[in-house]
Amino acid sequence: MNRKRDILYACADQNSPKIFVFRLKKDQPAGSNRKGRNCHDASNNELESGQVEWCKGNILDGDDFLLQLSLSETENHVLGTTALGFCTPGAKRIDLKFPTGFRNISVRLLQSNSIILSKNDDFAVAGVRKNLYVWKNPTGQLVKVLDAHFGRILAIVPYTIGPWNSVITSSIDRSVKVWNLNNVFEQVHVIDRHELQIDSISLCQTTGVAVTVTRGCVGVWHILTGKLMDKLAYNALGAIVTHALITKDGRHILAAESGSILIWEWPKRRVFFRSEQPSVKQIMLMEEDTKFLTASRLGPPNEGKAVVVVRDCPSGVALYEVEIPVRTFRPAILTNDGLMLVMLGHEKNRDYLYVFQSQTGVLVHKFIPRYQGAKKDQAGQLIPVPGKATQGVLFDVRTKKHIHTIRRWSGQVTKDGRLGLYAPSRGGLELIELRSSSTVSQLISRSAEGVFTNVTSFNATDQYVLYYHSGHKTLRVFRVLDGQMLANYRLAAELTAIDTTTDGRCVVIGTLDGCLSVLAIADPTVPGSFQFLASLPSRTRQTRIPSAVSGESSDRSDQDGDSKNKNRKGESGGGSHITFKAAATVAASWAKATQMTNKSGTVQKVTSKACVIS
Repeated sequence: MNRKRDILYACADQNSPKIFVFRLKKDQPAGSNRKGRNCHDASNNELESGQVEWCKGNILDGDDFLLQLSLSETENHVLGTTALGFCTPGAKRIDLKFPTGFRNISVRLLQSNSIILSKNDDFAVAGVRKNLYVWKNPTGQLVKVLDAHFGRILAIVPYTIGPWNSVITSSIDRSVKVWNLNNVFEQVHVIDRHELQIDSISLCQTTGVAVTVTRGCVGVWHILTGKLMDKLAYNALGAIVTHALITKDGRHILAAESGSILIWEWPKRRVFFRSEQPSVKQIMLMEEDTKFLTASRLGPPNEGKAVVVVRDCPSGVALYEVEIPVRTFRPAILTNDGLMLVMLGHEKNRDYLYVFQSQTGVLVHKFIPRYQGAKKDQAGQLIPVPGKATQGVLFDVRTKKHIHTIRRWSGQVTKDGRLGLYAPSRGGLELIELRSSSTVSQLISRSAEGVFTNVTSFNATDQYVLYYHSGHKTLRVFRVLDGQMLANYRLAAELTAIDTTTDGRCVVIGTLDGCLSVLAIADPTVPGSFQFLASLPSRTRQTRIPSAVSGESSDRSDQDGDSKNKNRKGESGGGSHITFKAAATVAASWAKATQMTNKSGTVQKVTSKACVIS
C-alpha cells in the first residue's frame, strides 16, 4: 500500500502469480481504516458503518510466485521477491536473476530478502547472505557483487534524500554500513580473509610467514604484506582442521586434519607424511623443531586416556608413545630445559602429575599435587616456569614438593620467571611478582565494567603487556618498564587468536570475521622504532603482491602513480614492475634482530625443572 493509503497491491489469487491493483473509490475518505469491500461485488450494494469501497484496477502479470511484495521509495515501481531473484512487475517486466547456486528463502510469513532502487531508479540493489548484488534497472543485467559483511545481511534501506545516493545495510555481525552507489563501479581493493573465524596463529619470522587455522583449511599469509598466499587442505571437501604449526625455517607445516597428522612441504604444497591419529588435542614442536608431539584424548567423557606420540620432524617417524588415564585433557608441557615432559592425569579418583623423559618417554615418577585447598578436577592448565625452586614455583617436579601458592595470578609468566599478570574478569590488570605475589604496578584500575572475557599476555621479548577486553573490543599495549599505556586499538571484530613476532615489534591477531591483522608497536623510547615503521611495505608508495590463491596480482599504488613517478628526478618511468626490495630489507633486518639480545630480553640459562598448576 502506498503512503496515501489509496492504492493497494496484492496477490489476490492463491493459485496465480498475478498482482492485482486495488484503488480506493473516489469521494471516499483515505485513512487508516482497513475495512473495505470490493466495488465489483454486487451481492451487497450497501456499505456498513466504517467500511470503504475499493475498485479492482490493473493486473500485473507475473511468471513466478512471489515470496515478498514491496514498493520503491518513490512508489513508482513494484518490487517482487522470487525464489531465483527479483522482479519489477509493470508494463515492461524486468527480471533480476541471481548467479547459479543462489536462492531466496522465506524468513517468515510473507517476508524474504528485500530489494531497493537507487536514486533516479538507475540501479536495483539487494542484500542476500553477506553480499550486495547490483543490477542495472532498465536491462536487468547483474553489474556488481560486493562482499559487504562477514555475517548475514538482516536489513537494507535506501538513503536518497537530497544529493545522497546511498544504501544502508545492517548485518548479524552487529555492524551497519553505508554504501555510496555513485562509486559502485570504482575499483575495489579486496582485503584477504577466510570464510570462517581464525582459531590459532603460528608465526615464522625467518620467512615472514604466518599460518592460521580455520575449520576448513590452513591459511598461509605473508605477514609483511597481509596477503593470503595459499590455502592448504588435504581433503578438498569436508576437511576439519583443528591444529597447525610451522617450523622455524618455514619449510614444513604440521597440521591435524580430519583424524590425521599431516606434514606439508612449503612452498611446494606437497604432503609427504600422513598418519592417522583421531581426536588430536595438541601439537607441539620440541628440541629446536627436530621433533614434534601430538596428543589425543580417547574414550568416554568421564573415563578415558590421553595418548601422546612423539615423532621425528620432518620425516614423521614415531619415536615413542605414552598413555595416561585422564578425565579432562590438559595440554602437556616441557620443562624450561626441555628434559622432562609433564602431563596432568586422573587416576583412582585423584589428580596426578606424570613426569616423563622427553627424549625416551620413560616414566620418571608420578605424584599427587598436594596443596592446601586442593579439589578434584580443579587444575586448569600446566605452566612451565623457569628458575630455581626457591623463586616462587608451585611444584618442583624433581623433588615432587609443593613450593608456593600464588593467589592472584592469571597464568602468564615472563621468560625469567619473575613477573606475572593478574587480570580478573570483573576488570583491572596488575603486573605482579610471582615470588612474593605482590603488585609491581597497576596497569588498569579495578572498575566495575561487568563480567567479560579478557586475553592477557606478554610479548615475545617481555617488554610489553597485551590486554584484550571483549566488552570494549580493544587491544591495549603497556610498557613493562614503567607501566605506561602505548596503544588502545579498536578491533573490527571479536578477537579469536593472537601472537607476537620473535623480535617483539609486531602483534598478529586473528578475528571472528576471518581477517588477519599485523600491528606494529610504535614505542618512541626504543631505538630504531621510526626507521622500522618507515621501512614497512605498507608505508611505501607502490607494491604489487602476487597471490597464490587467485593467481593474480593486486596493485596497491596511487591512481596517478605512473605519472608522478615519471616526473620525479632520478627515477625511471614505468613503475609497474614487481618489486620486493622493501619486503626483503625488512625481513633481513628482522632476522638480524632476532640473533641479537638486548638487556630487557635476555633469558638466563637455567637447569631446574619446575611446573605450575593454574
